[in-house]
Amino acid sequence: MSQQHLGYSRNYIDGNWCDADDGARIRVDDPATGDLISEVARAREADVDRAVLAARRAFDARTLVDMKPSERGRILHRIADFLSAEAADIARIVCLDTGKAISIAADEVQTAIRYLRYYAGLADSIEGKSIPRGSGFANFTVRSPYGVSAQVVPWNFPLELTARSLACAIATGNTVVIKSPELAPLSGMVIARACESAEVPAGCVNVVTGYGHDAGSSLVAHPGVDHIVFTGSLPTGRAVLQQAA
Repeated sequence: MSQQHLGYSRNYIDGNWCDADDGARIRVDDPATGDLISEVARAREADVDRAVLAARRAFDARTLVDMKPSERGRILHRIADFLSAEAADIARIVCLDTGKAISIAADEVQTAIRYLRYYAGLADSIEGKSIPRGSGFANFTVRSPYGVSAQVVPWNFPLELTARSLACAIATGNTVVIKSPELAPLSGMVIARACESAEVPAGCVNVVTGYGHDAGSSLVAHPGVDHIVFTGSLPTGRAVLQQAA
C-alpha cells in the first residue's frame, strides 16, 4: 500500500473540531514502516472536561431522551450510511492506522456498519413492563438511560468497538465521550466525521484522543460521567475501577 500522509485531526467536542487546549499533538505512525501518517490533537484533562461538560449539557437538556426512539434509530442509520459510502477509504485508514491486512480492515468496516444498523433497529423496541398488582392498582416500569457514557476504546479493533458502544448508547438515549486509543486514533476521527455528517445533535457524541495516563484517567475519574465502557488488559481494568471509584 502506498504511503500517504492523512493530515491532522482535531478533537470533536460539542459539535466542533478543536485543537487541544495546550496545542499538543500525538504523532500517528504506520506500524508497518514507522513512517508518519497523521497527527491528532492530544487531549488532556482540560479537553476531557470540556467534552464531558458538553455531553452533560446535552443529556440534561434531554436532547436524545425526548427524541422519538425511531429518530434515534434513523440517526444511527445515517452514521452507518456514511461508513458504507466511504467504506473503501475507511478500510484503508484502518489498515494504515492498525497495521492489519486490508481485507481484515474492510471486514471491520462492515462489522461496524452491522452494529450501527442492529442498534438502530433496536432503538424503538426497548420496552418496560406492566406488572399485575390486583384491582385498583397500576404498576409499570420505564427504562431510563444512565446519562453520560465514557467509552475507552482499544487499539486492536478501534472502528467496530467504537461503533458498538456508541450505537448502544445513542439508541438508549445516553450521550457519549469516546477516548480513542493513542496507538490507533484515526477510527475515532472517522466516527466523529460520520456523526457530523449524520447531524447528531451537538454534545451528544464527543471524540477525544489522548494517552491513557492523562486523558483516559481524567475521563473515567470525571464526576460528570455516569457509565463507563472499557475494553483492555486486566491491570488497566483494575486501574479504571480504582479511578472510577
